Amino acid sequence: MKFLKFSFIALLFVLLNSCVSSIPVNNNFYSNGNKMGIIVYIEYIALTQVGSRGLLDLALTPGNRFKAPLDSIAPSFDFRDRIKSEVAVLMEKRGKNFEFLPDDIDLKTVERYKAPEKSKLKYSKMDLRSFKEKYGVKEIMIVDVKYGLAVGYYGMIETGKDGFSMIYTEFVNLDNNSLLGRNTFQSMGKMKGNWKKDDYINLKKAINDAMNESIRFMKVTY
Repeated sequence: MKFLKFSFIALLFVLLNSCVSSIPVNNNFYSNGNKMGIIVYIEYIALTQVGSRGLLDLALTPGNRFKAPLDSIAPSFDFRDRIKSEVAVLMEKRGKNFEFLPDDIDLKTVERYKAPEKSKLKYSKMDLRSFKEKYGVKEIMIVDVKYGLAVGYYGMIETGKDGFSMIYTEFVNLDNNSLLGRNTFQSMGKMKGNWKKDDYINLKKAINDAMNESIRFMKVTY
């Protein structure tokens, strides 16, 4: 049940974030001398359903048959070290003072933030202010990574399968929880051949291709 719930959440996340505007990071941010904590949060492999879909379509084709295949290939991926290495290089080139925070931080347990009314600032949806004292940092960079299988539909008719990845980043001022920047890097990896072939080798490649492209977008932006 947990898998099915997350599958639907993953779908909504992709759709909603396509409408979320990016906030460019000011160049002064990198040289302001503030120490930044970086949280790299890797989601469990997921199914996302894309295309023209109604609630009835979702209910009748929930994606149960993909759970076992995705569970079986999940151990094949270890994106954390790759993402941390790429982010470290980007921040070092910019001269930013940073450190990676513990890998076991669970962003899903962080309380929601209630933004003040009539403020012109934009805020993180998570209340991260307590991290300032807890970890001795003045800013936070969130790197939230999602990946898995994207199944295309037209109504209840399946139209194809591809790999997908999404890297969502946001920079937060811990004094007031305001956003200093944010961006979403979404990519699809083309499935070449039957997705079940040879222990899902084509699916694994499609996911890796998608992640490589998302990382490339992130590097070009930052």
